[in-house]
Amino acid sequence: MSFPYCNIGLQTGFPDNKLNYLLSIIKYTFYTAILSGHSGWAVQCVERRSFRMSIKRKLTLTTMSISLVAVVLTVTAITAYLIYDMRKSKIQSLEVTAAITGDRNSAALAFLDADRVRSNLEIFRLSPSVLATCIYDAHDNLFADYKTAEVHAECPKVRQGARQALPGMLTAFTNIRQNGTVVGSVYIIADTREIDAYVQNIMQISGTVTLLVLAIAFVLTVYFQRAISGPILEFAATVQSITNSRNYTLRAKSGYLDETGVLANAFNKMLGEVQLRDRELLSANETLEEKVVVRTRQLEDAKQKAESANEAKSAFLANMSHEIRTPLNSMIGLTELILETDMTSQQEQHMRTVLQSSEVLLELINDMLDFSKIESGKLELDCIVFDLQTAIEDTAELFAPKVREKEQQLELLVDFAPNLPRHVMGDPTRMRQILSNMLNNAIKFTHEGYVLVKAEEIQDASVPADSVQVKISVHDTGIGIPADKLQVIFDKFTQADVSTTRKFGGTGLGLSICKQLANMMGGDVTVESTPGEGSTFSATMLLKRDTKNDNDPAVPDRQVLKGKRALIIDDVEPSRRILESYLSNAGIEVSGTGHAQMALWMLADAKKTGRPFDLVLTDYVLPEITSETFPQTIKMLHPDIPVVMVTAMAESGYAQIFASAECDAYFVKPVRPSYLLDTLAIIIEAKHAGKSLSMLTPFTLFRKGAAAANDDNSFLENAEILLVEDNRANRELCIKLLENFHCHPTAVRNGEEAIAIVRKQPFDLILMDCQMPEMDGFEASTNICRMKKQREISNIPIIALTANAMQGDREKCLESGMNDYVTKPLRKAALRSVLMQWLPPKGNRLTSQAAIH
Repeated sequence: MSFPYCNIGLQTGFPDNKLNYLLSIIKYTFYTAILSGHSGWAVQCVERRSFRMSIKRKLTLTTMSISLVAVVLTVTAITAYLIYDMRKSKIQSLEVTAAITGDRNSAALAFLDADRVRSNLEIFRLSPSVLATCIYDAHDNLFADYKTAEVHAECPKVRQGARQALPGMLTAFTNIRQNGTVVGSVYIIADTREIDAYVQNIMQISGTVTLLVLAIAFVLTVYFQRAISGPILEFAATVQSITNSRNYTLRAKSGYLDETGVLANAFNKMLGEVQLRDRELLSANETLEEKVVVRTRQLEDAKQKAESANEAKSAFLANMSHEIRTPLNSMIGLTELILETDMTSQQEQHMRTVLQSSEVLLELINDMLDFSKIESGKLELDCIVFDLQTAIEDTAELFAPKVREKEQQLELLVDFAPNLPRHVMGDPTRMRQILSNMLNNAIKFTHEGYVLVKAEEIQDASVPADSVQVKISVHDTGIGIPADKLQVIFDKFTQADVSTTRKFGGTGLGLSICKQLANMMGGDVTVESTPGEGSTFSATMLLKRDTKNDNDPAVPDRQVLKGKRALIIDDVEPSRRILESYLSNAGIEVSGTGHAQMALWMLADAKKTGRPFDLVLTDYVLPEITSETFPQTIKMLHPDIPVVMVTAMAESGYAQIFASAECDAYFVKPVRPSYLLDTLAIIIEAKHAGKSLSMLTPFTLFRKGAAAANDDNSFLENAEILLVEDNRANRELCIKLLENFHCHPTAVRNGEEAIAIVRKQPFDLILMDCQMPEMDGFEASTNICRMKKQREISNIPIIALTANAMQGDREKCLESGMNDYVTKPLRKAALRSVLMQWLPPKGNRLTSQAAIH
C-alpha cells in the first residue's frame, strides 16, 4: 500500500536557496512525525528515502529531526509548566484570600453581623479578577455576598451548591472558625482573564523561539556535519581496503580525538587490550585479601561512628527531656494545686485546659522517648504481678470523661472474659500504654454508638502451660479506615490521612510504638476496619500466670443473688450482652430486651406466670419512650421490683433525675462487675430484711471510702523533708505540695548545701534533684551514703526527683545510693505514694542524732 506523503523528498543536490532547503527539512520532519502514527507506512517511507541519501544528508536530516522534536517537547513542557504554575499560583492566591476573608469575618459571622460582613467584602472591588464572594452561616445558608457588575455566576443559596466547579472560572472554598468551632464558610469565584492573556503571550514566545532555534540548528548542522562524516568515510575506506587486500598490518588512522579516534584505537589495539586485561586480573587476585582487610576496617569504623551518633542522640534526647519536663513540672503541679482552690467555673475550665495541654505535651515527649528507646534497643520490660482486670477497668475508666464530652451519645463498654486469669505477671505500664493508645484513637474517631474493650484468652497449643496468650480488642463504631491504609498506619509518623493530623491531631507514632511494644511482649497489634462502620484494633501479648494469687479478691457474700431473675433493658446489644454475662456468672437467671414496651410486657407476663423478676437493670436512653418516666412506670406497675439505672450519662444533675425517678441505684458505664454485683447483693439483702435504702451510687458506695483513705494525710504529718532543687519554680511547687501534706519542708539549691545541712539537722527523707550546679544529685547522694555508712548521720531515705526519663536513669540513681526514683512532671499522687512508702513510722522519726565530730 502506497502513501502519498512518501513522494515528498529532498533534492539530491544542495539547493541554491538554503531557506527552501531548511523548510523542506522541517516539512519532511513534520511528515515523519505525522507518519509515526502509521508505523508501517512511516518505516517504509523513511527507509526508502534513507537508501538514496548520503551519510551527510542523513546526518543533516537526523540532526534536524532530533532538534525539532527536542525543541517542540522542551518548549511544550516549559509552556505547560508555566501555564500550570500560573494557574496553581492563582488558585493558591485565591485560597489564601478565602482564608484571610474567613478570619476577617469570623467574629462578625459569629455575632450574625451581616452589615459588617458586607462592608468587609467591599475590599474585593480592588481586585478585578474576583467576580463574587459568598459567605455562608453555620447552617449552610447564604449569609452575605459580593459580586461585580460583570459577574457570570450567582452565589448558591446553600453551601452544598458552592462546592460545584464552575467552567472557565476559579473557585476557592474554606470553613470559617471561631475559637476552633466552624461558624460558617466562604466561597470565592474569580475569572481567568489573567491566565488567558498569560497563555497567549507564552504561545507567541514559544513559536518564535522554536523557529529561531531550528534556524540556528540548521546552520550549525550544515557546518559541523563535515567533521563527522569525513573521518567515518576515511575509516570505512581503510576497513574496506583491509578486507579486500587481507593485509592485517594496515592500521586505521587514529589521530582523531572523538569517537572515531576511539573506534580506530580499539580496532588497532584489540589484542593489546586482551593482554592488559589478563595482567589486571592477576593483579586483582593478588590484592584481593588486602582490599578485604581495608574494607573490614572501614566497616568497623563506620559501626563505631554509628554507635557514637546513637549515643549522642540518646544523650540529646535525655537533655531535651530534662529541659522540657522541668517547666512542665511546675505547670502541671501548680495547675493541680490551683484546681483545688475555690474559683469560678470559667477559671476552672481555663485551668483544666492548661492541665490537659500540659499532659498532651508530656505524652508527646514520652512517645518520642519510647521511640528512641525502641530504635536503640534499650527499652526493657518489667515482669511483676498485677491484676489484669483491674488494670483494664482502671484504664477504661480514665477515658470515661472524654467519652461523655462527645456531642452525640457514646458508650464505653468493658467485657472481661470470665475464663481469663485476673492475676498475671508482665509489664502493666506498657499494657496500659497500648490499651490507652487504642482507646484514645477509638474515642477520637467515634462520634456516636459505642466503644467496646474486650479481653479474652487465645487458645494456642504452642503457648507454655505457665503462660497465657491475652488478646485485648477495642472495637468502635467510628469512621473506619480505608483498606489501602490498614498497614500504613503502623508506620512511623504516618496516619490514615494527612488531613487527620490537622483535624484530629497526633504525631503518627502511637500505633507504631504500640506494635513494637506488643512484639516485645510476644504478641502483635492488628486492625480490621470497614469505612463508615468502625474499626477493631487487637493487641496480643504473652503473660505469665500467677498461680499463687489467681483468685478473685475478697468480696461481700453474693450468694443471695443465686437463683434470682433479672431483666436487662438496653437497646445497645453489646452493652446488654456484657451485663447478661456479668449477672449469669453470679448465678442470676437473665432475660434481656432492647425495647421498653417489650420489657413492660415481659414484666407483666412473668408476674402472671408466678415467676416475677427480682431485679430490673435499664438504660437511661431508650427508643420510643420518655426516659425520665420509664423507671417510675415500672415502679407503679411493680412496686416490689428494684430498678437499677445503668447509663452513660454522668453529668451533674443526673443523680437527682434518677432519684426522682425512684431508681434504687445507678451506675455509669463502663460498669465494674464487682461494684455492680455487690450493689445488687446489698439491694436484695435489704429487700429481704424489709429495709429502705437511699439510692446507691458508685460514688457514695465505693468512692467515698477510697477518697477518704486517699486524702488521709495523718501519716505524713510533721515529717521533716529536705528538698534539694536548683530550679526556683520547681522548688516552690514541691514546697507547696509538701505543705499540703502537712510536712515540714527545708529547701536547698545544690548538693553542697544538702551535705552541709544534713550534718547539722536530722531529716526523715530527702528529695534530691539530679542535675544541679556546683554538685549534682548523684555526687551528693554518694557522699550522703558514705556519711551514713560511717555513722555520721542517720539512715535517711533519698528519693531521686528529676526530669530525666531515658534508659539507665533509674539504674544510675540507684547506683549512687538513692532509694527510689520519681520522674518529673511531679504529680501530687506520685509524690504522696513515694512518701507513704519510704517515710519511717511516726514513732521512729528523728531518733538518730547527728554524729559528734
